[in-house]
Amino acid sequence: AGTSEDQAEVARLPMDPLMRGLYELTLDRPDAVLRELASNRPWDLTEKAYYLFDPMLDRLRDEPAFQGWLARQGLVEAHARAAAWRRANPVR
Repeated sequence: AGTSEDQAEVARLPMDPLMRGLYELTLDRPDAVLRELASNRPWDLTEKAYYLFDPMLDRLRDEPAFQGWLARQGLVEAHARAAAWRRANPVR
């Protein structure tokens, strides 16, 4: 993630919420993603699919904020199917 100066420079860049959250995860700051999940903004299909499948988010999947987001988006069943697919098709 670079030096603290690099991080400060990146933090000033305009980023959509998805990219901002992923950047924060690279810095081991999952709270930023959890705050974003708690927001009531509209989520597009690309973002929803990303949050269902990306292994980078695995450590957040049991968090109440993540579970609440799934419920608000109507994705509880889709998430369960995605998790089953990921277990059957591990990344090598």
